[in-house]
Amino acid sequence: AGGSLRESLRLAIRDVIVQALAHVLAALDADYNLSMLRVNATGNGNTGGGDNNNALLSKVWHGLANIPAIFDPKTVARKASIGTVPGHEGLTISVENHGHHGPFMAKSPFSAKIMAILDAPETRARLTSSGGGSMGGVASA
Repeated sequence: AGGSLRESLRLAIRDVIVQALAHVLAALDADYNLSMLRVNATGNGNTGGGDNNNALLSKVWHGLANIPAIFDPKTVARKASIGTVPGHEGLTISVENHGHHGPFMAKSPFSAKIMAILDAPETRARLTSSGGGSMGGVASA
């Protein structure tokens, strides 16, 4: 393919940006997480509530997205495979889904990440050591 150096550089930069954004979107969209930000023409999101529910859900979603333990752009960047591999143009990027019997659509923002943090051995150890074995009156298993 012919063309100018400027055009070749523009296309190469565009490809890198598109690949980087694809990795970021894939990381954010685990379990259809991005669908919680969807608002249809009537102003109602997928919660069935109204504008107040959508605003609250959006605030929670964005707040959690800014916590490095939930979404860490540096980790996404380290795991990203960006560039061209001859013969593999148009590689696909998988979006993580935790459904056991088909696709799972989360009802709470970043629920898989939050559950992984809560189920981690170090979290359990911290909760049991700081609370004297009790988790605020909740019976532990």
